[in-house]
Amino acid sequence: LAAMVGYRPRNSDEFGRLSGVGKTKLAAFGEIFLQDLKNHEDQHGRPDNIPELPEKEPPTSKSSLSDTVMATYDLFQQLGDVEKVALERGLKPSSIWKHLQTLIEHNKVSVEQATGLPDHELESIRAAFQEKGAGQTLLTEVFERFEENYSYDVLRAVKTGMMGQD
Repeated sequence: LAAMVGYRPRNSDEFGRLSGVGKTKLAAFGEIFLQDLKNHEDQHGRPDNIPELPEKEPPTSKSSLSDTVMATYDLFQQLGDVEKVALERGLKPSSIWKHLQTLIEHNKVSVEQATGLPDHELESIRAAFQEKGAGQTLLTEVFERFEENYSYDVLRAVKTGMMGQD
């Protein structure tokens, strides 16, 4: 939180350069915090003395995924449905979506598998993110553009998949 206040990131690229923020946290929390920072800046202005963001170190590769993520993976391979996996595991669907994002990052599950959307819909969503660059487009913009037809979880999954292609 101190880094967010200190550096005041304005987009996902900048938010992702904060220490401790990886792809998963960026996808899960970036939108919310960026909107709060923007609202604060709109009300109070932007300070002149904000330091330059440090360059992000390349992430260290995790050789294995956690047991809980792998349990979700195994069950998702069998059931193919977030709601069913959540019910079976006794977890919230949002937790299963976070696991799926991690699995997408590690190329264990494709965006197509996770979302169940046809190619033409995925391409439309990707195009919406690419208009400004996936790292700079806020989830809310895409959510509203598609008139709330896709959940934030689905949009995060698509965005996570796109960030892995950079």
